[in-house]
Amino acid sequence: SSLQASFCKSKGFFPYIQVMAIWTNNALTDSEGYKRYLSTYKFAKAQGVSFATFASELTNSALILSIEDARIIEDDISRLSSLYSDGVRIITPLWKDISRIGGAWNTNLGLTDFGKKAISKMVELGITVDLSHASCRSFYDILLICVEAGKIPIASHSNSYFACPHRRNLLKSQARDLIGLNSLIGISLAPEHL
Repeated sequence: SSLQASFCKSKGFFPYIQVMAIWTNNALTDSEGYKRYLSTYKFAKAQGVSFATFASELTNSALILSIEDARIIEDDISRLSSLYSDGVRIITPLWKDISRIGGAWNTNLGLTDFGKKAISKMVELGITVDLSHASCRSFYDILLICVEAGKIPIASHSNSYFACPHRRNLLKSQARDLIGLNSLIGISLAPEHL
């Protein structure tokens, strides 16, 4: 691989655990996004990639499967069970704009009724919900569902709005709420978020 990082090159590090996010390009329809997920997943499996599905599997080298943009479930909440069976353990429900799930960072909208049901199903299955990319209203809609279920969401790639005032970044109040839950806040290396 000519890439700077690859799973094969990671063998030199010990331990090495990485989240592998399958992202859905906003230019694709929800259906096309799901087909792309399936083809990417099948390609990874054909390469012999296995995904850690339990904490006990996070030992030496492991990949955790993630979805970025839950709109690929289309109108079928039961599809979340299929994703869980595939090994998906983290989902970023929103990415950009408005979807059937709700409003992303560049909107002022919260979750739709369907989005609330989808988040509840994720939590019920044991999928960690990633608040990165959520609008402020969606952030708090998701946070409420997670807290009521006794689950802790994460913000895997969300920087500080105070340090860099980009709408994708977290406000102090959001960061404090996550810190209060002993959540994880990761850094986005996208230059516009820094």
